[in-house]
Amino acid sequence: PVFSKISENLDQMKQALRKINKLVIYVYTPFMFLLIFNAKQIIVLLLTEKWLAAVPIFQLLCIGGLLQPIQYYNTNIIKALGDSALILKINFFSRLFIVIGLVLVVNYGFYYLIIFQVFSMVFVTLSFMKFSGLKIKYNLFEQLKDIAVNFSVSFLISVLCFYLTASLNLSNIWSIIFYFLSFILIYLIFSQLFKLESYLFIKNLIVNKLISNN
Repeated sequence: PVFSKISENLDQMKQALRKINKLVIYVYTPFMFLLIFNAKQIIVLLLTEKWLAAVPIFQLLCIGGLLQPIQYYNTNIIKALGDSALILKINFFSRLFIVIGLVLVVNYGFYYLIIFQVFSMVFVTLSFMKFSGLKIKYNLFEQLKDIAVNFSVSFLISVLCFYLTASLNLSNIWSIIFYFLSFILIYLIFSQLFKLESYLFIKNLIVNKLISNN
């Protein structure tokens, strides 16, 4: 609905998508990296050690899903501009790519199927980013460039917290809790120090909400 209201102003749509992309990556990727870096602890905690073989599968699918929300918003850009036929075409060719790929890798084993599934998820997302970008003059490179900072910060802090947590040799539940709390603390400190745009936007939103309530 938001995109539909501004569909006649392509520059406004571009700026809206740019802000949404940055915000989504800033908020969403930390939780996905939490799942990826703590997959073993989460699987054991919820399903017991009998399910440890599912850990790499779970991690791979989480990697494939890192950009999924971006796909959703780019799809809605195309919908708002009234080009449902383009969505149909992208979906058709992406499904064709997936079917051909599955036929080619099926004989190589289950893990190759999962790896290909990850590639197909990324491929479909990039396809929607490219074609929606062509419509609002916000090309794929620009979109990737805009989300690169938030994505990189989230990833690097996740790696740091993973090694910090691993060095303490905690139980599964405390390992997850320590990772989560340390990540939030470092993430917020880093965001404040370097004045990350998405952080400042959320901070101002919360501050203004608190002021209006008082």
